[in-house]
Amino acid sequence: NSNQFESSRQLYPLKSYREAQIFHFVVPNEVLEANWRFNATNSDVSYLRNSLKSYSQTKLLSGRSCEALDLTVHIRHGSLPVININNASLPDNWLTEESQQYSFEMKSDSALVSFNITNPLAGDWFGLSYLNKVDDRISQKGLEVECQHKLTASLSLTKFSQLFPNNDITVLTTANSLVQNITNSTFYKFYLNSNCFSAKLNITQCAQVSPVPNYRARSCPILVYVRGMALPSHKIYDFALNCSQQTDKCIIDMDSITSGSWVYLEIEPLSGLEVVEVYTELIIEQKEDCFSIEKELSQKSQSLATTYSTYSSRFTSNQSETMGTTNQLSPKYISLTRYDSLNSLEFKYSHVDATPLSQNQSVSIFIDIPNDRMSILEFGIIPLSDIGGTLSIDFAISPFVDTTQYNYSVSLCLQYRRTSDSFKNCLRELIVNTTSTDFFNKKGIETVLIPFPRPGNWFITLKVNCYYSGDDDIIIMCPPENKTSVLLDITSSPCLHSKCGSHGKCYQYFSGGVLFSSCVCRGGWKGWFCNDGSQAIPEDQLLLNFLLLTLSNIMFIPAVVLSTYRKHFTEALVYFTTMTSSTLYHACDSDYPQSYCLISVNVLQFGDFYSAILAFWVTLVTLANMPDLCRAFFHVFGALLIAFATELDRTSLWAFALPAGLGAAILIISWICRCCRKSCYPTSRLWIFSILPGIALTAGGLVVYAFFETQENYAITHSCWHAIMALALLFLVPSMKGDPQDEEVGGKGSDTETYYELIGEEGSHLARVTPR
Repeated sequence: NSNQFESSRQLYPLKSYREAQIFHFVVPNEVLEANWRFNATNSDVSYLRNSLKSYSQTKLLSGRSCEALDLTVHIRHGSLPVININNASLPDNWLTEESQQYSFEMKSDSALVSFNITNPLAGDWFGLSYLNKVDDRISQKGLEVECQHKLTASLSLTKFSQLFPNNDITVLTTANSLVQNITNSTFYKFYLNSNCFSAKLNITQCAQVSPVPNYRARSCPILVYVRGMALPSHKIYDFALNCSQQTDKCIIDMDSITSGSWVYLEIEPLSGLEVVEVYTELIIEQKEDCFSIEKELSQKSQSLATTYSTYSSRFTSNQSETMGTTNQLSPKYISLTRYDSLNSLEFKYSHVDATPLSQNQSVSIFIDIPNDRMSILEFGIIPLSDIGGTLSIDFAISPFVDTTQYNYSVSLCLQYRRTSDSFKNCLRELIVNTTSTDFFNKKGIETVLIPFPRPGNWFITLKVNCYYSGDDDIIIMCPPENKTSVLLDITSSPCLHSKCGSHGKCYQYFSGGVLFSSCVCRGGWKGWFCNDGSQAIPEDQLLLNFLLLTLSNIMFIPAVVLSTYRKHFTEALVYFTTMTSSTLYHACDSDYPQSYCLISVNVLQFGDFYSAILAFWVTLVTLANMPDLCRAFFHVFGALLIAFATELDRTSLWAFALPAGLGAAILIISWICRCCRKSCYPTSRLWIFSILPGIALTAGGLVVYAFFETQENYAITHSCWHAIMALALLFLVPSMKGDPQDEEVGGKGSDTETYYELIGEEGSHLARVTPR
């Protein structure tokens, strides 16, 4: 489509890759310009802002406004953008391709921001965005302005056919040559088969025909630009040649060009006033650089112990025979077989002719490569389904290589969508040898990690050099009959082998139509695999935080014991559940490495919030000193109400405020009714020694919980919240009605006064007060 639109996404501060929002676009072939438009907005979506609509209410909240924040947008071709989160250090064996990744910043101020890419590569493009600001303070939902920052993205494309409706791109073939007059920029294209990696373009009989040239005229006044997968320009190209500097023929030798796609050429005159006649001939030579093979091989029914599905690459194992002397030998193309795991983002490539190493291992990771020629291996990354993991390539010389006569070094060149025997334009080059200390210690493994690899064909070129034993300076000719065994393990997995070290956990997420993996670090660790400990919290501090958050709940024990002693068994059960749920939740949610989750953290979090709010509810209902039937009804009613509120939004202020407000209303109404019927209730002693301290502690705990918690002091402030709430309950329990048989409310002919709960110096007890 010429226009693509992505619905608005809410943006979040970036703490790990899971907070980023992903946008997916598709760019077709022959696009001259891709124009992305981004519009970031901010709005207050807090409950108060949306529910209070009168002028006076809006004026009262006029100071509550959302500011425009800075945000970052990344765009990458083929796969998800790779970013450095929190400026963390990257592993030494890390490989990122930044040639087709673009980044810019903008604000959430509703301004429309455009980003243009000229002659973009065809295929999938992914956008990624997040807020730059990370607020350390923990704000409670509903107490403050709740700002949402959203980003809307769209893509408009300008195709070649739209801009030049009367000019088609001429298709070149090896069967037909072409004679044409060049008056302005003229485009051509040819399809390079997936088993070819080079082509040659011959431009002959090139001459300026208008204006009539003089004897000083240049022989062939044209410029030629070549590019694979997209239209070229004078700024973006894979190959370029000024034919006016050629004496005879103008030959463009396209060595190591993108295969399995359209290759585009642009020919333009040096001057816009010139008309040049050219004779164009395309040559794709069928020699060692372009091997003839069948497009498809029969699928091999192999399987690993973990039930892998397999398919073979297009290379056959016996290709590329000798073509003359040793230095003219063509590369040996080694076939690899792909094994798909049942788990997402997991697959591996192994040598198709490998023999089992043991009964428990069905595929060998060692490959025998010839010493007298280069070896080329190919493996593929499937679009969308394979790009969300980490590709790992382990490379080493087999420790069983015989080094009695020769020492060996093996070089590896990793390339994307192209290959070359000259070791040029390698994305990563590795060298291993038999003279290093690591080889003798059997630790000489070189590794390349490629996060979110781009889809398509990847190529590995291997070259063996030989030395006399004890001398690694002078390269000698390797014995042609010998082979060198190398370890080459190509695997893909979520995160790093499905792990994030000992300081994080690996999760998989689905966004923008793509499944991807991300590490969530803890304890101050950061990095792609939680490998950067520059800001890590010491383990003794993590242990202290863990103990504070869990053991602070033992402060509920006095309230549980006192409630049980006074026969408030329902309340005691709720307090005990609150203590247990909070302990289990914080034991699971802690950054401490030895944290333990009894069940799902989501279930534990629900239990923590639910039981805490329910504890306030049953306390308020019991303090109301209602008849038993009324108290039982409100207990069940509150349990149902709090369950719905907690499940709806457990972190919202209203999940607590609604039950607490309703419970307080029930309490006040009950006390007013008792005062009207009998006498003032509660007594001043209860107010001074029980109710007011309980209310003060509750209010203080809520203030600490709502306004003073940050990421740094969370363990201390939240532990204080546990202790303060437990003490508040301990003060309020004595104000509850004692033995339910001590009083009949509203009994016929009864002129008995109500019970008053008193707090003594040694404890709490009940006393009957009889009017005079």
